[in-house]
Amino acid sequence: MKNLLQKLALCCLLLGATAAVHAQFSGSGSGTSGNPYIITTPEQLNEVRNDLTANYKLANDIDLASYLASGGNGYAQWGDAGWLPIGEITM
Repeated sequence: MKNLLQKLALCCLLLGATAAVHAQFSGSGSGTSGNPYIITTPEQLNEVRNDLTANYKLANDIDLASYLASGGNGYAQWGDAGWLPIGEITM
């Protein structure tokens, strides 16, 4: 019985984690190659860092000037450091 409860708890945890990943993108799409997440705002571009394995499509040019300006959401997150690169930097 204990083993069954552990397996059930693990399944619930995995299902919750999967739902959390999908909830981290506020735009349209499902993140698959056939239905990629559609990026239209600076906030959505920032959300890409939450799931680097998903598929994305940029729908329009994104101006980060107001997003990174004092009082913008990006400024609130990083201050005057500017945009934080997405993913790993390899050399």
